[in-house]
Amino acid sequence: MERLIIASFIAGAYLLFDAFKRSQRRRKVEDTPRSRIETAPQGHVEFEGFAWPLGETTVAADGNDSVYYTFELQKKEKTGSGKSRRSKWTTIFSKYHILPIYVFDGSGLAIVDPSSAKLELVKKANRRWALLDHETKQRIRDFVADKKAIRLPSWGLLGNFLGPSYRIKQCQICVGAPLYVSGHFKSLQTQTTQSAALAEFYKLVYDTSTQRLRNNAAILDTNNDSKISAKEIRRGYPIAAQIALRRAEEKPGSDGSDVHASSHFQIYGTVGSSDHEDLFVSDLHEEHLSNHLGRALALRYAAGAMLLALAMGLGVDMLNGNFNRRSKRSVSPKQHATKQSSPAATTHPSNADQGDSPTTLGVGSVRQIDRKVAIADSVSHESALIESEEKQHEDSPVLLHERCVGGDQVSCRTLVFRSENYQLSEKHISYYKHRACQLGAKSLCETKAP
Repeated sequence: MERLIIASFIAGAYLLFDAFKRSQRRRKVEDTPRSRIETAPQGHVEFEGFAWPLGETTVAADGNDSVYYTFELQKKEKTGSGKSRRSKWTTIFSKYHILPIYVFDGSGLAIVDPSSAKLELVKKANRRWALLDHETKQRIRDFVADKKAIRLPSWGLLGNFLGPSYRIKQCQICVGAPLYVSGHFKSLQTQTTQSAALAEFYKLVYDTSTQRLRNNAAILDTNNDSKISAKEIRRGYPIAAQIALRRAEEKPGSDGSDVHASSHFQIYGTVGSSDHEDLFVSDLHEEHLSNHLGRALALRYAAGAMLLALAMGLGVDMLNGNFNRRSKRSVSPKQHATKQSSPAATTHPSNADQGDSPTTLGVGSVRQIDRKVAIADSVSHESALIESEEKQHEDSPVLLHERCVGGDQVSCRTLVFRSENYQLSEKHISYYKHRACQLGAKSLCETKAP
């Protein structure tokens, strides 16, 4: 129980803190105006463009060319035994490509290092091996370099569910993927780079006269609903980049010997972190990034609040349970002492009480008959009263005893009438009858206390 409370509290607090940080990020994204790389000032900037390789690209497990890629194949291993048994994920194969890249917005290039950035990537995966389709599993098996040194997961159904558990974790930024960059911009001396593929991509998606994006619905709107979604943008522009790469390879001069001047692009500076702000990179453009942060924000606030409420509720229940147990332990010695001393100290009623006892009344038969009738009526009335009061008096015999000693007639009568349920001795029953008699229950005065 304590572990569940602690885990719920930590998880809830983390989600609320993370939601608060994301809300600040969303507000900053919405409030900061975008800059063009060509005219960007020194200091904090926000760029919106596309990812392009600064050097070599890498081929990811899905077969796409990527400028940034991390891949981990993990196996679930168990350690310890009994209550100390634990499970953890161990990486058995990994591949990383985290070199600096370009962000291109049509006006120029800026250098970004994703390895030092806070990433908000939609194109990422954290999936169990058993849930992957056959084609994906085959690509991953081909992707893993040294198959002999690594024990790959089983293919069969029994191996998936009865064998060891595996999962893959990967993050990816494809060539030509939409890119949002926020950070500290530092300009460089005039530098240029030459890329025929980037020139083809530029002509394909930009209006070269205005350096603004074209209406690219023809290559983005795959479902023909006249709306361009974030998913279609993330899928469409990398396809356009692949087309540009193939065109550049097919054209003469792709080796750099005779490339047109339009394939030269200027590098205006670098975007990184500063003492006051972190570098932030996402594979979503500003509008879709704001919507994405908003959706995740609401989920985190809700989940964090629920986990904190669960932890607080369980904590209160546990504290109440401990308090009740301590109360019972502290009452038990007192109960034992009271049961030993009270009957002996008050076994015999006073002389005044004995004078009112039915055995000391007159001997006339009429008076005895009247007295018996009155007693019968009183017993019947009080029995009905006790029956109705018992429904509201479901306390333990310990509390009933304390109330009886304190002068509660109902508690004394309840103990007498429920003596069999409470398994009371004759000595205690006699004491409770006498105490009830003293408190006004005359029907219980017939039997003298021993």
